[in-house]
Amino acid sequence: MKVVTLLAIFLCVCYAIEGPSDYLRDSDKAELKKLLSSSKSLLGLKNTFYTVSTLQRLKESVPDKSKVCESAKDKVQDISDAYYSVAIQDALGCLGTPTDKVQQELKKALTSDSFNNLYYGISAALVLKKNKQFSGLDSELKSAVQKLVKLGEEDGTFKSTPKGDDGSVLNGGLALLVLSQYAESVSGDDKSQLESVLSNAQDIFTSFGEETDSTLHLVDSASKASNLRVTATVFKGFTALASALNDKSVKPDDDKLVALSEYFVQHKRAVSVEDAYYVVEGLSASAYNTLAVPVVLTLNEGSISSASKDGHVTVKVTNVMGDSVEGKTVLLKAYPVSQPSKSVLSNQDVKDNKVDFLAGKPEAGFYELEFKVTPSKSQFVAITNVHRNLKVLTSVSLSEVQVVVSGSADSKDNKDSKKYSVESNKPVSDVLSVEEFQHLFVNFVVKGSSGSNVQVQQAFVRISNEQREAITVAKYSGKQYQLHVTGEELSELLDGVSDKYTAQLIVGDSYVQNPQLWKLATLNVKFGNHSNNQGSSDPYAPKPDIVHAFRPAEKRPNAPVSFAFTLAVLSPLLVFVVGLLRVGFNFGNYPTSGLYPIYALGFHATFGVILALYAIYWLNLTMVTTLKYLGVLAVPYFFFASKTLNHLAESSSKAHRD
Repeated sequence: MKVVTLLAIFLCVCYAIEGPSDYLRDSDKAELKKLLSSSKSLLGLKNTFYTVSTLQRLKESVPDKSKVCESAKDKVQDISDAYYSVAIQDALGCLGTPTDKVQQELKKALTSDSFNNLYYGISAALVLKKNKQFSGLDSELKSAVQKLVKLGEEDGTFKSTPKGDDGSVLNGGLALLVLSQYAESVSGDDKSQLESVLSNAQDIFTSFGEETDSTLHLVDSASKASNLRVTATVFKGFTALASALNDKSVKPDDDKLVALSEYFVQHKRAVSVEDAYYVVEGLSASAYNTLAVPVVLTLNEGSISSASKDGHVTVKVTNVMGDSVEGKTVLLKAYPVSQPSKSVLSNQDVKDNKVDFLAGKPEAGFYELEFKVTPSKSQFVAITNVHRNLKVLTSVSLSEVQVVVSGSADSKDNKDSKKYSVESNKPVSDVLSVEEFQHLFVNFVVKGSSGSNVQVQQAFVRISNEQREAITVAKYSGKQYQLHVTGEELSELLDGVSDKYTAQLIVGDSYVQNPQLWKLATLNVKFGNHSNNQGSSDPYAPKPDIVHAFRPAEKRPNAPVSFAFTLAVLSPLLVFVVGLLRVGFNFGNYPTSGLYPIYALGFHATFGVILALYAIYWLNLTMVTTLKYLGVLAVPYFFFASKTLNHLAESSSKAHRD
């Protein structure tokens, strides 16, 4: 066992451990509380148990405790109900002397051979024993535990009955849970037996685990339980039994613990009371176990403004339940996503959970931050390298905005051009005339909050009125943006409709805090008569219905022609009949002994059906359908034909011998 442990430790230092991506935030807890407060959350003992247990895990109060307690006592039908009943009362602190029905079901379960009965019976007995409401059944409890242990397999699974074939992973997790409660008061051989069960359970994580890039969950093909329930039950049971036995030598590798925790984190938005219970159980097992606790690093801010007076980014280090974890955190490197080789910060200690990110004078854009976390206590899994994303926002301003109407396509040839400067909220006062042979230029510069020129994702000019709209993209050239559109292009974009249009400049980006929308000018666009197509006043008006014209039927030939063609088609049949009469067609060779008459009749019948099939094909059927029918008819046809022809051959040979 020590060799295995040392090997696991050696393997853990060979790869980077990132930790789970998130934790159970206050907003997540609020959503779970809302789900658990629904009217359906207390329907039935099982749902009530899930609701009460989950609320207590979340440190939330249970409404109407006394009413829930009284309700839990009156609905016991079998041993599972008995367990849920006493567990609910125990959780709410109102457990008294068990009812006769509970005691009856408990005695029956402790003497059973069924795994389910043993699990619920032992669980209920341990709850009652803890509350000093259990007496006279100590020997039955110990015997039941022994029977439960004997149902275990070497791979960590447990069979449903002693004669069962395959073990169940879910049963294995349930067994670990109930044995962890039993282990608190055992020693000697009993403890050694439980240690053996725990050791076998290690195989579950490798034999029944399915991994993705970041998660690990368990699958149980022997039961219909969800993967979430199976994973949470086994994980909770394994960590609980290891804690009860104070055995840390059997823990899974740190990367597996992190991957299991990530699985529960990704399912924290539960949609049912049962799922909420198992999510919280799994997260609690991850956060409060004694083997190894994964650590989560998150950034409180998803973005930061480059113009902010406080350039600090808050770094939070917690377990998956959101409890703070003490330790040393280092920002290894921060760099633009588009330029990984360009670091703006490196090897910065995170003090008081904050890092001064703007000290690196980052430009606007997306950045990736790499952290390392070394917890103060050894029970936490250190993060060797974790990546988090941060968006740096900036404020932009527009300058040197100019509108030019020119007769030349060359923007530098401005001899006869009309130039107009534009300022914010001050569009050109004159109405600018743009004719079909002219060119429209819009030039402008975009500056960031630092005063340097920046390049944005969205920079375009919209030319529109109430009926039409044209959007043209400005291109970044040198240090400024420039838009060039010809009169012909405007004609095409505006359907050749001469009218007055408003020109607007629009600048924005995902990292721009203050998108810009400037009105530039009013344009009086004039096109020639050949392109002055007024079109529809509303471009979104319904279009005319599309009417399909089918090809008219072909003209049919005259009746005499059709009749003559039919006779021509049927003439081979007439020739066939005349031929039979000429050769002396008769039934003289028709077989009369044995089964041969039936074979001959079958041969002629199937042959006739095939001929009829050809006729039907000519009139109605498709080739594919005809081939299907022909394939079916071919089998009896060839059988009868073979038998008939063999008989004729034998008869002919016998006649020659005679």
